[in-house]
Amino acid sequence: MQPAAARSVDVDVDVELIIRAARLAVTTRTATKPAFIRHLEVSDDVADQLLRKLEHCEVIASDEPGRPRRILTTSGELPGVIEEFRRRA
Repeated sequence: MQPAAARSVDVDVDVELIIRAARLAVTTRTATKPAFIRHLEVSDDVADQLLRKLEHCEVIASDEPGRPRRILTTSGELPGVIEEFRRRA
């Protein structure tokens, strides 16, 4: 059995929280677990899930050890990304 810290918990996050995370990442050009925890007031598990969802939707690049995540979506593309999130919800 994995220790609690090593387990990945799949948390159900609603589309509005994903949109808030996408807006935060694109406007600040930062996508980190501590930023999501602090600014979105979410738990570690929820912040991890948000990062995975934004990566899956190509808002942010995959994690590269020792490097900050690249933000792939521009502010001009953000309205279309948000519309797509809502459409899929």
